[in-house]
Formats: sequence, structure tokens, C-alpha cells
Amino acid sequence: MAGASGSGKSSMVAGLLLALAPAIREDLARVIGIDPKGGMEFGMCAELFHLLAADSDEHLVVGLEAAAALTAQRTRELRSRTRQHVPTTAEPFYVVLVDEVASLTTYIADRALRSRAQAALGQLLTKGRAPGVSVVGCVQDPRKEVVDLRGLFTTRVGLRMTEKTEVAMVLGDGARDRGARCDQISALTPGIGYVVDDEDQTLTKVRSVYVDDEQMRWLARTYPSPTREDVGSVIPVQRDEPTPRKKAKSAPTKGGESS
Repeated sequence: MAGASGSGKSSMVAGLLLALAPAIREDLARVIGIDPKGGMEFGMCAELFHLLAADSDEHLVVGLEAAAALTAQRTRELRSRTRQHVPTTAEPFYVVLVDEVASLTTYIADRALRSRAQAALGQLLTKGRAPGVSVVGCVQDPRKEVVDLRGLFTTRVGLRMTEKTEVAMVLGDGARDRGARCDQISALTPGIGYVVDDEDQTLTKVRSVYVDDEQMRWLARTYPSPTREDVGSVIPVQRDEPTPRKKAKSAPTKGGESS
């Protein structure tokens, strides 16, 4: 989901949570929130989230890695059982909601953390659909160098954009010629955009529902997640440590002792 600042990404996300709320309360769906803005986006409706990562770059990455580990575990569990997950209360559907993808893949200063985030996100996008783990990623700047994994999102939403070239980056070549004039959407009409699905390339004009802050708080109080996991208690993905080099022994002296 791409759009300039103030284009309505928050409204799109609020509409998604509104639609998921009954399934969240029944534990048919669980939402993992990754909020690089320190909780400003998702904090007021935190009760809707099974897991919410927001406090630090480390927490954001660990939240992504937890979702990736869950995906890997579920693929093993579903092996030989089915090729497409069906949500139940025993095996709920997971939505990994990332407020600003570029904050993880590009703007984290720590190179090791940034690499971990890219790896976890890549695993989710290439493996998550069949085992019932979907990623919703929001981005303000859709340039390729900012979001290298953009092509792995199978459904793309283009809201108001600042340049013509960004439309093709998000919705694909020819989308603007077919009517997706995202660069011409008025700043006075946030929430209007176009959706393209990879399966049939159908272009659909949409408008998000408007949900204000008080309605989001009411939604969280009324449809809270029955499960809650604290990102601080999540065990980070184990990574192979480099094997220490053995200290070479020196040749024995004439007296038979090593120097």
C-alpha cells in the first residue's frame, strides 16, 4: 500500500482492522503489528493485536522474525495435510501489519538489524500465503531502492502519489494508461486509490472507510484479541555464530616443549 503523506494509508489500515475485528475476537485471526512510529499508529487500538512491536528497532525486527518463524513452523505442520491453510481457532489466520516498510528495509541505521529485517520480510512474502500468514505493508516512497521486495506483494494499493512514475512502480506498467491517475488524486480526498491484484490485473478504484480515533478505541475495547504475546518475551531467531579460529600450536623446541 503506497501513498504520499496524508493520502489515507491510516484510513485503509483502520478499515482493514474494522473488517477483521469480529474474527480477531473469535480468535480466527491474529494481527502482528510492526509500528516504527513508536506506537503512534497502532497504540490506541493495541488490544486488537496479538503482538505489537513498537519500542525499538530491535523489537521491530524481532516481531518480524517471530512472524517468519511462525510461518516456517506452520509450513512444517501442514506438510502432507493441505496446500492451502483454512483458518480455525486452533490454527488462526495471521496478518502481519507493517506501518512503514522502508523504516525496516532501508532506514534502520544498524546494518545487521536491517539485514535481519529484510530476510524476515522476504521469508514472509515468499512463504506466508499458503500457510495463512499475510503481510500488509505501507510505504510512503515506492522507489525500487527503498522497497526491494515490492514485487512480492501480490495485491497492491496506490493512493495519492506525487509523481507519474510512481504509479508504475506500485501498480505495474500501463496502470496509469488504464486509468490509475494516482498523481492526480486531490489532497482534499484522502483514502481514494486504485487496487491491482496480480492474479487477473484488474484495476479497481476504491475509497477507504473513515474511522476516527474514538471509533478505533471503541473497536479495540469491543473486539479485543483473546491472546496476547509480549515482544519482549519473544525468543529471537537463532543465527549461526562464526566458528572461532583455533590457535595454531608452535613447533616443539629441541627440549620437547612447545614455545
